[in-house]
Amino acid sequence: MTQHDVPAEEAKLPTRLILIYRGDAGVIPMILDVLKKSVGIEECPLCHATFGPTGMKKAWKECVQGLKFPVDQLHRNEVPRGWKIREEDLPCILVEHNDQRSVLVDRATIAGCEGSPERLEAAVRAALSRERIAA
Repeated sequence: MTQHDVPAEEAKLPTRLILIYRGDAGVIPMILDVLKKSVGIEECPLCHATFGPTGMKKAWKECVQGLKFPVDQLHRNEVPRGWKIREEDLPCILVEHNDQRSVLVDRATIAGCEGSPERLEAAVRAALSRERIAA
Protein backbone atom coordinates (compact mmCIF):
# COMPACT_ATOMS: atom_id res chain seq x y z
CA MET A 1 0.00 0.00 0.00
CA THR A 2 1.36 3.45 -0.90
CA GLN A 3 1.01 6.56 1.20
CA HIS A 4 -1.96 7.66 -0.94
CA ASP A 5 -3.93 4.42 -0.67
CA VAL A 6 -6.84 4.23 1.74
CA PRO A 7 -8.12 0.88 2.99
CA ALA A 8 -11.36 0.04 1.16
CA GLU A 9 -13.38 -0.33 4.36
CA GLU A 10 -12.47 3.22 5.38
CA ALA A 11 -12.64 4.90 1.97
CA LYS A 12 -15.50 6.97 0.66
CA LEU A 13 -16.12 8.02 -2.92
CA PRO A 14 -17.12 11.59 -3.67
CA THR A 15 -19.76 12.50 -6.20
CA ARG A 16 -17.10 14.53 -8.04
CA LEU A 17 -14.19 16.94 -7.82
CA ILE A 18 -14.80 20.46 -9.06
CA LEU A 19 -11.95 22.62 -10.28
CA ILE A 20 -12.83 26.30 -10.07
CA TYR A 21 -10.63 28.56 -12.16
CA ARG A 22 -10.06 32.22 -11.39
CA GLY A 23 -10.82 33.22 -14.99
CA ASP A 24 -14.17 33.74 -16.68
CA ALA A 25 -15.82 31.46 -19.24
CA GLY A 26 -16.68 32.74 -22.69
CA VAL A 27 -15.17 33.33 -26.11
CA ILE A 28 -13.45 36.66 -25.37
CA PRO A 29 -11.87 35.48 -22.09
CA MET A 30 -10.72 32.31 -23.88
CA ILE A 31 -9.07 34.30 -26.68
CA LEU A 32 -7.38 36.60 -24.18
CA ASP A 33 -6.21 33.57 -22.19
CA VAL A 34 -4.64 31.93 -25.28
CA LEU A 35 -2.89 35.20 -26.15
CA LYS A 36 -1.55 35.57 -22.60
CA LYS A 37 -0.35 31.97 -22.53
CA SER A 38 1.42 32.44 -25.86
CA VAL A 39 3.59 35.15 -24.31
CA GLY A 40 4.10 33.34 -21.01
CA ILE A 41 1.57 35.20 -18.87
CA GLU A 42 -0.61 33.09 -16.60
CA GLU A 43 -2.97 34.67 -14.08
CA CYS A 44 -4.58 31.52 -12.69
CA PRO A 45 -2.25 28.97 -11.09
CA LEU A 46 -4.83 26.20 -11.55
CA CYS A 47 -5.08 26.92 -15.25
CA HIS A 48 -1.28 27.05 -15.43
CA ALA A 49 -1.04 23.54 -13.93
CA THR A 50 -3.81 21.97 -15.99
CA PHE A 51 -3.74 23.70 -19.40
CA GLY A 52 -1.14 24.88 -21.88
CA PRO A 53 -1.61 27.01 -25.00
CA THR A 54 -2.93 24.02 -26.98
CA GLY A 55 -5.22 22.42 -24.41
CA MET A 56 -5.15 20.21 -21.33
CA LYS A 57 -1.68 19.12 -20.27
CA LYS A 58 -1.06 15.42 -20.85
CA ALA A 59 0.01 14.69 -17.27
CA TRP A 60 -3.13 16.32 -15.86
CA LYS A 61 -5.37 14.54 -18.36
CA GLU A 62 -3.86 11.22 -17.27
CA CYS A 63 -4.47 12.12 -13.62
CA VAL A 64 -8.14 12.92 -14.28
CA GLN A 65 -8.60 9.72 -16.27
CA GLY A 66 -7.06 7.71 -13.41
CA LEU A 67 -9.47 8.93 -10.74
CA LYS A 68 -12.48 6.83 -9.74
CA PHE A 69 -14.95 9.71 -9.97
CA PRO A 70 -15.77 12.61 -12.31
CA VAL A 71 -13.77 15.82 -12.38
CA ASP A 72 -15.67 18.90 -13.51
CA GLN A 73 -14.38 22.36 -14.29
CA LEU A 74 -16.02 25.71 -13.68
CA HIS A 75 -14.89 29.27 -14.24
CA ARG A 76 -15.61 31.88 -11.60
CA ASN A 77 -18.57 33.29 -13.55
CA GLU A 78 -20.14 29.80 -13.73
CA VAL A 79 -20.15 29.08 -9.99
CA PRO A 80 -23.67 29.11 -8.52
CA ARG A 81 -24.11 32.00 -6.07
CA GLY A 82 -25.45 29.62 -3.46
CA TRP A 83 -22.03 27.96 -3.17
CA LYS A 84 -20.65 31.10 -1.49
CA ILE A 85 -17.20 30.82 -3.06
CA ARG A 86 -15.30 34.08 -2.53
CA GLU A 87 -13.17 35.63 -5.27
CA GLU A 88 -10.15 35.69 -2.94
CA ASP A 89 -10.45 31.89 -2.49
CA LEU A 90 -9.96 31.21 -6.20
CA PRO A 91 -8.70 29.09 -7.72
CA CYS A 92 -9.60 26.05 -5.66
CA ILE A 93 -10.60 22.42 -5.98
CA LEU A 94 -13.77 21.28 -4.26
CA VAL A 95 -14.85 17.80 -3.33
CA GLU A 96 -18.56 17.10 -3.52
CA HIS A 97 -20.44 14.40 -1.63
CA ASN A 98 -24.02 14.38 -2.91
CA ASP A 99 -24.90 18.11 -2.74
CA GLN A 100 -22.36 19.09 -0.06
CA ARG A 101 -19.12 20.72 -1.20
CA SER A 102 -15.94 21.58 0.66
CA VAL A 103 -12.51 22.85 -0.36
CA LEU A 104 -10.14 19.96 -0.98
CA VAL A 105 -7.17 21.92 -2.35
CA ASP A 106 -6.92 25.62 -1.57
CA ARG A 107 -5.47 28.54 -3.49
CA ALA A 108 -2.12 28.57 -1.66
CA THR A 109 -1.53 24.87 -2.28
CA ILE A 110 -2.39 25.24 -5.96
CA ALA A 111 -0.05 28.23 -6.29
CA GLY A 112 2.68 26.18 -4.60
CA CYS A 113 2.48 23.66 -7.45
CA GLU A 114 4.09 26.31 -9.68
CA GLY A 115 2.32 25.18 -12.84
CA SER A 116 3.31 21.53 -12.51
CA PRO A 117 0.50 19.07 -13.24
CA GLU A 118 2.47 16.38 -11.43
CA ARG A 119 2.71 18.49 -8.28
CA LEU A 120 -0.99 19.32 -8.53
CA GLU A 121 -1.82 15.63 -8.84
CA ALA A 122 0.32 14.90 -5.76
CA ALA A 123 -1.49 17.66 -3.84
CA VAL A 124 -4.91 16.33 -4.88
CA ARG A 125 -4.01 12.73 -4.00
CA ALA A 126 -2.54 13.78 -0.63
CA ALA A 127 -5.70 15.77 0.18
CA LEU A 128 -7.91 12.85 -0.86
CA SER A 129 -5.89 10.56 1.37
CA ARG A 130 -6.17 12.96 4.34
CA GLU A 131 -9.93 13.04 3.81
CA ARG A 132 -10.00 9.23 3.55
CA ILE A 133 -11.34 9.40 0.00
CA ALA A 134 -10.45 6.58 -2.36
CA ALA A 135 -8.77 7.95 -5.47
